Amino acid sequence: MSDPIFDCPFLGDVVHLSSERINHIRDGHPEFGAMEQGLMIETIRKALEDPTIVIQSRKDPDGVVFAKWEPLIYDGKYVVVAVITSPERNWVITAFIARAIPKGTTLWTRD
Repeated sequence: MSDPIFDCPFLGDVVHLSSERINHIRDGHPEFGAMEQGLMIETIRKALEDPTIVIQSRKDPDGVVFAKWEPLIYDGKYVVVAVITSPERNWVITAFIARAIPKGTTLWTRD
């Protein structure tokens, strides 16, 4: 399977998800590790294409955090996807499930 590439309207560009990052997410975040890999990738895609809120990363000046409310995941949680942006490429560094929106400066929110 080739590495997934997602459209990201907020960035006006695509975002890459490498197999190394897929393994990191599955190994480091058991809530995603419990999902079938195709469903995990689809869940990440939805968060990038149709987020609830987009936040500037507090950890990396080139980082943007996408959060999407998913009422059917664990009775309602946020899917959080952190992306590193650069002129060369945008890539997912991690993703996880959270009870709350991560802290940080809001760049965009759905009305």
